[in-house]
Amino acid sequence: MMLTKKNIGMGKCITIMATVFMMAISTTHIMGQVNQWKVLSYDTYGNPMEVQDANGNVTKYYYGSDTSPFSQDGNNSTNGVYLTGIQKVQGTDDCNNCGARPSSGDDLFTEARYDDLGRISSITDENEQETRFKYDSFGRLISTLNPNGFLTAAQGYGYSTIMNGGIYSPSAPNYIETISYADPIHYTDFSSSSGWSSVSSYNVFNYPKAGETTVRMGSGGGWETISKSFPGSSTMVLRVDFYPDNSTGGTPHVILEQSGIRFAVQYRPGEDAFRVQYRTNPTGSYSYSGNFPLDAFPNRWYTIEIQKVGEQLTAWVYPRGEGRSEINSYKKGNFISWTPTLSLTTDDNYFYAANLSIAKSSNSTVSYMDGLGREIQTQQRGGGQTIITGMRYNDRGLPEVVSRPIEAANQNTYLANLFEGNGTFTPGSPLNWNSPIENYYQSQPNNDEDYAYSHTIYEDNPLKRVYKSTLPGTDHRMGNGKETTTTYGLNSTTGETFTINGKTWGLNTLQKTINKDPDGKETITYTDGWGQTIVSGVNWNPSGDDILNKSSNDLVTYFEYDLLGNLVWVEDPRGLETTYDYNDLGQLEEKVLPDQDHSNKYRYDKKGQLRVHVDPNLSSSNELYYHEYDELGRVVETGIYSGGSIANILNDPESYYYHPDWPYQGSSSYVNYSYDGTNAYSGAINLKGNLTREQYKELDTGNWGYTWYSYNNLGLVEWIRQRLPGQSSSVDKIIEYTYDELGRLTRLFYNPSGTNDDHYFWYYYDELGRLEKIKSHNSNSESIAVTEAEYTYYADGQVKELNLGGGAQSVDYDYTVQGWLSAINDPDGFNESSSGYVNDRFGMHIRYNSGFTGGVSPEPLYNGNIAQIEWEVAGLGTGHEPFYSFTYDQSNRLTTGNFHDPAVSDDNNGGLDVSYSYDKNGNITGINRKRASSGYPYMSPNNISISGTSNRITGISYQVGPVPPSNENLGYDSNGNVTSNTIQGITSGTYDWRNLPRSVNANGSTMKYSYDADGNRIMKELVGGTKTWYVRGADGQTLAVYQGSSLKYINLIAGGEIIGRIEK
Repeated sequence: MMLTKKNIGMGKCITIMATVFMMAISTTHIMGQVNQWKVLSYDTYGNPMEVQDANGNVTKYYYGSDTSPFSQDGNNSTNGVYLTGIQKVQGTDDCNNCGARPSSGDDLFTEARYDDLGRISSITDENEQETRFKYDSFGRLISTLNPNGFLTAAQGYGYSTIMNGGIYSPSAPNYIETISYADPIHYTDFSSSSGWSSVSSYNVFNYPKAGETTVRMGSGGGWETISKSFPGSSTMVLRVDFYPDNSTGGTPHVILEQSGIRFAVQYRPGEDAFRVQYRTNPTGSYSYSGNFPLDAFPNRWYTIEIQKVGEQLTAWVYPRGEGRSEINSYKKGNFISWTPTLSLTTDDNYFYAANLSIAKSSNSTVSYMDGLGREIQTQQRGGGQTIITGMRYNDRGLPEVVSRPIEAANQNTYLANLFEGNGTFTPGSPLNWNSPIENYYQSQPNNDEDYAYSHTIYEDNPLKRVYKSTLPGTDHRMGNGKETTTTYGLNSTTGETFTINGKTWGLNTLQKTINKDPDGKETITYTDGWGQTIVSGVNWNPSGDDILNKSSNDLVTYFEYDLLGNLVWVEDPRGLETTYDYNDLGQLEEKVLPDQDHSNKYRYDKKGQLRVHVDPNLSSSNELYYHEYDELGRVVETGIYSGGSIANILNDPESYYYHPDWPYQGSSSYVNYSYDGTNAYSGAINLKGNLTREQYKELDTGNWGYTWYSYNNLGLVEWIRQRLPGQSSSVDKIIEYTYDELGRLTRLFYNPSGTNDDHYFWYYYDELGRLEKIKSHNSNSESIAVTEAEYTYYADGQVKELNLGGGAQSVDYDYTVQGWLSAINDPDGFNESSSGYVNDRFGMHIRYNSGFTGGVSPEPLYNGNIAQIEWEVAGLGTGHEPFYSFTYDQSNRLTTGNFHDPAVSDDNNGGLDVSYSYDKNGNITGINRKRASSGYPYMSPNNISISGTSNRITGISYQVGPVPPSNENLGYDSNGNVTSNTIQGITSGTYDWRNLPRSVNANGSTMKYSYDADGNRIMKELVGGTKTWYVRGADGQTLAVYQGSSLKYINLIAGGEIIGRIEK
């Protein structure tokens, strides 16, 4: 829900290198330098150093060193190998082999540093924010430090043969684990003793050892200790790298301790082993665990992790890079709530510590792989809970079975026999009665556990194409006739020849693919030898044939392409044509749609950026829409031009739109964008490479609106400031965002400036990283904030329960084993199971293929279409559980909704029933609605006439009750937008350049609308009345609504969606 620049990481570096390579080879001259990348210079190793795009903009590449990244000096005394700097020149060149990043100028700089083995150790972005990387001795990435200097991700790798004495064990397979550290408290590389106490001259900080900056501990002739205190937390996880060498003696400790309560990991040099020391009673003696089963030889790095969750402490010790392992871990409970101090201590010779990180919590994702490197199980772990999904492969090595996710407590190792339990498992058969998957789904509301997996089988040939696949569930099991089936062949049946614009595709010239869904509904696609779709559609007679016939009820679309593979012509099922025309570069220049009066015309600059668009509404007005770009290809202005002959402009690019600054006159801008700090609001930071300001015009008044941006060190929007069109700076709207180090939103403050409009939101996440709770208040006081929403989840991530409004309502959700919503609350009763919440106000059942009610049995549906809904509303009394049963056509379009209410004796006369009819393009040609206890149409456009040359409505027969229907009409503009509608009393309507409504005149009143730069509505005005203003967040979602200058309500937003409102 925030504007971000691209994440900087390993993928970014790979992208950089790929971009350099592509630029180096893209030097072909095409049509007078159009779309040309030109390499201006190479180094002696063949690397491009300066690349110029078609508009003359230059990007420079440097193969320098860590200390001089913007030079060609060479890293590690090796020239031309390591890309260390990229400079995007804007205007004047700010660096000519300048070495270090300049302190001023407009150019954008990105730099990379490498370790001694040539691996990227850090990337610094345009705003000088550095992301750092560390690797193990095998060159595998093991940790990432974000620009704030916190460890946010660590990787661990496990090999079955190493863990199991040289033998691969199916019960302990290979794995890769990625650990995310949430809410970091502290990170240090021990380069400084700042903040540490008990430091003596024997504790040497910033000490280089084995490729790391460390603190060297020991050799003081007695106990040497350094210690540090941290904020208390019910959960925390500590991670530190530990290095013993041949001189290490005594008993080095990593200790968490408070008032004698201790949990520590000790290294025992004489035994080359680690063990745990602990004391839960400050007056008792220390207790010791046995040694970890780890041969902890000196002269290598190990990682020690200690995690505190409530009263339970867990320690892991493992060779750095190998990751957490249940074998090399120790758990101890019954620790009191404490705020421990961290100490590193030893009573003899040296040991070394590096990369200390402390966070409040962590969660991890583990991917287990078999001996062939295939993923066989994934686990997401956090807070003592683990979400597990399993996979199986057939004897050809193809994915065959994928389980539905399950949730297990304290599962920190590979879960063997996930499908088998104590028995066996054969794909296509029920799960064993005691398998973990069976047990989990047996406890779920829909109790459909025997086939809680999807199943895929393939053609028995080398092409390995999918033949049949199933959804989870007993009814969908393989062999029950409810599979999704795909068959392949040629157009070999009589009637499967197609003539398209004079070209005939004879028998056996097209590849044919038939897809049949679980309900037997069939789509067919014909493709040529290049993989281009020539014919596709819906077969309305799948029981009679497996071909498409345009003269039948089948919905058939034809396609045609030019010699370059561009789509040039489409004929839809009704026979309406859409055409596309391209220039020699394959750029779309003209598009003709059946629902518009004229064509759309497009023109591009030398770089291939869209510069000119003439839509049908402008075709007769001698105007066009234009876009301008900066040197980096970012849009800086969009507007309308009316200063000359449009025909001349479209046909003379060299005189007009090939020039980056055109149009010079005769234009009116609608939207302007500023970047890199230009037009920034005071106090905005991290603006290099980012959007700084949006400026947009309210078309009716000519007033300008503005949105300013500021970013945090992670590149996320930190605040926005909005000035709505025609309003003064004194009523600017400010929205502030705060995130955790993983980039998750934790606070949203609206107008936190002491005004009466201010409101504050806090967001909380569970141990698996899912949104758990939202609090809000009209004062900046988290301790008294009201809980507005609380979430719990099922294993697949879908919401299980949503508690709203501090006790106002708890909403429960049930799902089928396929993941389809099956119930909201309980329509059979309104007893609330969540303590402190009022009884349910509403409940609904959603049924697909079973459980039908009221003695009515609609056709069971297996493809996800809803067959029946039943609901109940509190206060209507028992017996009022009305329901609708639905039917669909071969294209899955809703055709009927049949109403039934057990409490009404005469509901079988069609009351409240509804039916729909369609033409071949899916246009509704009739809606027949009934009132309760009435067989007459009610508000029914029961006969809708569609134009023969477009999809526009030409007339509507509209009936309300037992009276003759009225004849109604719609009008359109050249773009195909509705401008009049006699049913709704709309006499005229206008639209903006984005085809968004500007004004609507209906029943003697006029409503006006205006929009921001992104096309989001910001104002609605009933002319002669009060304006309604909409204030939107950085994600475009409406956050606050004003009536005139008065705040009416603030929306409660979760995951980018509005889930409630707070009235003011």
